[in-house]
Amino acid sequence: MRKLIVAGALAVALFAAQAGSPTGPDSAQAVVRDISVSFGGKAYGVAGERPRYAISFRLPQGFYGGNDEIMIEGPPQMQFPPLGNGANRNYWISTPTTTYNILGNVHLQPGGNKIWIEPKNTSIGVPMNGWLEVQIGAIGASDPTLNMLNPTTAGKYQISVMTTRDAPGWSGYFDIVAADPAALQATGGSGQRAFAGQEFEPLVVRARDQYGNAVSGQTVRFALPEDGPSGEFETGGRTAEVATNAEGYAISPAILASEEAGAWQATAELPDWPAVGPVAFGLENLQPGAKRIDVAVDPPSLVADGVGTAEATASLIDALDEPLAGQELEVEVDGDVRAGEPVDNGDGTYAIPLAVGTTPGEVTITVRDPESGAEGTGTLELKADTTGPAVTITKKPRKRLRAKKAKRVSFRFASGAPDLAGFECRFDKKAWRACTSPAGYRAKRGRHRFAVRAFDHAGNRGPEATATFSVKPKRKKAKRAKRKR
Repeated sequence: MRKLIVAGALAVALFAAQAGSPTGPDSAQAVVRDISVSFGGKAYGVAGERPRYAISFRLPQGFYGGNDEIMIEGPPQMQFPPLGNGANRNYWISTPTTTYNILGNVHLQPGGNKIWIEPKNTSIGVPMNGWLEVQIGAIGASDPTLNMLNPTTAGKYQISVMTTRDAPGWSGYFDIVAADPAALQATGGSGQRAFAGQEFEPLVVRARDQYGNAVSGQTVRFALPEDGPSGEFETGGRTAEVATNAEGYAISPAILASEEAGAWQATAELPDWPAVGPVAFGLENLQPGAKRIDVAVDPPSLVADGVGTAEATASLIDALDEPLAGQELEVEVDGDVRAGEPVDNGDGTYAIPLAVGTTPGEVTITVRDPESGAEGTGTLELKADTTGPAVTITKKPRKRLRAKKAKRVSFRFASGAPDLAGFECRFDKKAWRACTSPAGYRAKRGRHRFAVRAFDHAGNRGPEATATFSVKPKRKKAKRAKRKR
C-alpha cells in the first residue's frame, strides 16, 4: 500500500508539472499518445447527455496491468462515476483482443473530474505501441444514471491521460455539440414599418438548446400571411426556408410590403421540431401619402374689401412621422375667398395663396391629400368693410368763367384706396352717375357745382369732393365814335 501511495504521489506531481503543456508526439519519452474519445459510439458528445465513454490511447512503452496505473483528467464539467461492484462495475479496460475487469480500485480525486485507476489485473498486458481503451459507464447491468455527464456547454474540451511509468502523459481533445433545439428566439426584424413596395429588413431568429447553446444546421421556415396586409419575399412567394448557421442564426430573405395597409405578423418555426413553438414578428404596411395635414393661415383675419390677400400653409406628415413633399393636393373653401394652386416648398410644406372677397364671416380652408384621404383645415376671419375710399379733385375750372351761352369744363380726380372699385360724379342737381377721370360737362351761364365720390368693392361710398364755379356772359365790347372830317 505504501508503495502505491508513493507511486501515485509521484504520478500526480509529474502530471501537475505538465498540465497545460502536454508533451508532443515527437517526444521519445512520451508514454501515452494519440488519445481519442467516443461517446456511445459517436465521435462527439451531445451537451447534457449521459453516454458511455470510451477513452482510447496508444502506449509506446506498453502497459502491465499488475503494477501500472492510469490517471485520466477531464475538464471540470466532467464527473467520473465510482468503480461499482460485480456486474454493476462502471469501468472496464479493453485491449484489441479482449476486455478485462479492474481487480484493484478507482480513486476519485477532489472535484470528481480526475481519477486514478489501479487495474491490479495481471492478465492485462499491452505491448509497446499497443492500444488500450478505458470504458466508463453503463456496462453490463450498471445504472445508466452513473454514466459520465457531458458538459452542458458546447465546445472543444481537453482530456489528459498518463501512467505511472517514467514520462509525462499526453493530452487529447473532444467536441461537445449542442443538444436538440429547445427554443427559437426572434432576434431581429420585428416592429418594422414600410410603405407599399418598399423593403423590410430580413427577419432573424436563433435556435438554442435547453442549455442555451446555439444549434446549427436546423431548418427554419419563415411564413407571411396569405390574406390581408402582408408582403412577399424578394426570392418570391410567402414562405422561405433557411438553415441556422454555426451561431444558430437563420436570416430570412428581405420582404417587400404589399399594397394593403395595416399591421400584420410574420412567423418563424422549426418544422422538424414541432414541440418548439413558433415566434412572431410584428410588421406594418404603411398607407402612402399624408397621415396628417396641419393648416395655418397668415394673417388669420382680414377686412373683406375684395382686394386683401393671405396665405395658407399646409404641413404634411407621412406615416413615419416625417415631412412629406411631392404630393398633389386638393383645396376647398366655404366662404368668399379664392384659393390659388398649392406651391410645393420641397420641405413638406405647401403655400396656398388666398384672395378675399367682400362677404364677411369665418371662412374654412380645407386641404386634402387624395392619395391617403387625409385632410386638414384652417380658418380665415373676414371682417366687414364699412369705410368707403376717399377721392381728391386734382384739376378743376377757374372760379369764374365767361361764355356767350355755355362753357365746356372738365375735372380730373383720383383715389389712392387699394380697394377702389370706381367713381360716381354729380353735376349740379343731376343724379349720381358712374364716371371716370377726366369728366367733362357743358356749363351754361350761372352758378355750378361738381361733386365726385369713390366706392369700393363692398359698395361703400366715401366722402364726396366738390368744386364750384360760375359762368357769366362775356363782356360787351365798347363802340368807337366816328371822327368828322
